[in-house]
Amino acid sequence: MSKIEIDLKDDFETIKDSKGYLLPKYNVIDGKGIEKTGEKLKLEFVKGSRLGCENIEKNDGILHETLLSVMIVDLKNKNKLVPSDETIAAINYLESALFQLYKRQINRAKDGILGTYAKVKAEKTDFDYLHEVRSTISKIELPLYIKIQPNPANSEFGENTKNTYSILVAFQKSLKGKYLESCWVQASELHQELRDTLAYTKKIHPELFLDKKENKPKEPKEKTEEDYIMELDKIIKKHPLGFIKLSKTKAGESETDSFLYKITFSVYSHIYGKLDYGKDSIQARDLKDELKQMLDRAGVSKTKQQ
Repeated sequence: MSKIEIDLKDDFETIKDSKGYLLPKYNVIDGKGIEKTGEKLKLEFVKGSRLGCENIEKNDGILHETLLSVMIVDLKNKNKLVPSDETIAAINYLESALFQLYKRQINRAKDGILGTYAKVKAEKTDFDYLHEVRSTISKIELPLYIKIQPNPANSEFGENTKNTYSILVAFQKSLKGKYLESCWVQASELHQELRDTLAYTKKIHPELFLDKKENKPKEPKEKTEEDYIMELDKIIKKHPLGFIKLSKTKAGESETDSFLYKITFSVYSHIYGKLDYGKDSIQARDLKDELKQMLDRAGVSKTKQQ
């Protein structure tokens, strides 16, 4: 068998810093066939990110999808002239490669990262779904015991139920009491199965889903006569004057102020000094204001803030 040598014609040069590629140019010589002309054709692919923060150097050029599409069309035209199984196989492989690049675009567009250098989010595994559902279960504030039941490998339901799970909702902590169990589902469907199981549980046990009393802020309680007296008493005890006296006089006209009051104080350091008498018909709610006005008129130190 004679030895055959062929030129694979797969040589090219890479331009420095990946700026593109130099491809050899060929022509057809009568009596010889395809030969290199010695000239180079420059091929550049587009490069860059739509996000300025990624700081990727931009370069103008063509897309891989475009180059593959051109090759597919050209090979189909050549196959019409010289049909071969090998050319058809090459076309199929190129179309498969083009399909994968289209699929890549779709996935990156779904993740909102098309036109960037960000990585595609990894596809969720069973572990990811289980972790998410367990996290959701831990936040459910109901008197229920909820758990995920993995399907045993030797399930009586056959091969179709392998690697599946169910939601178990028990009404007693021991799980020996009455409980509900959902269907076997894939891990990715567990969240929906949990919602459906809880919805059914609510139908048969609505009392378990009664809303807890809202922790509404307490409305401020209306002050009583005793409250006003206590407030003034604190001021009197803290005041540097030291000789302020509150006395009860006569009964008032309303139930909220059952008594009227009088304030007496000394402007000197002993009780027998000069006295300043207030009105003897002050209601409890007016005591703080009355004391302030009296001290201001007397020119003594103001009451301290509580």
